[in-house]
Amino acid sequence: SSGINAEYGGEKLLGGAAGPIEPFWALYAVHKKPYVFDLLEKYRIGNLAEADVVAEDPNDPYKDEPTRHPAFSVNNARPFNAEPPLNILADNFITPNELFYVRHHHPVLCVDTTA
Repeated sequence: SSGINAEYGGEKLLGGAAGPIEPFWALYAVHKKPYVFDLLEKYRIGNLAEADVVAEDPNDPYKDEPTRHPAFSVNNARPFNAEPPLNILADNFITPNELFYVRHHHPVLCVDTTA
């Protein structure tokens, strides 16, 4: 449709036209929040039959996410956004790398170090 403005992500919207939206939900997982589902509920046109539901997506863009430090206060799991508790930050003048805040908008790239 010519009414979709590319400036506001129209090319991505058109890329999913007449196809599954799961790849977009997987990539932009930060929007998987109850308030977003509540907002979208009025646009639902049906539900999948139980037999058609896929339990695990082998193409999940977040399947290779690294393990994070257990002390993190996680704000969002996918994409990962977290910060260390303030009491840990106050222990040292220099923040160790494993405790540095993490803020992503997309999955962490999986790099082949043997290539």
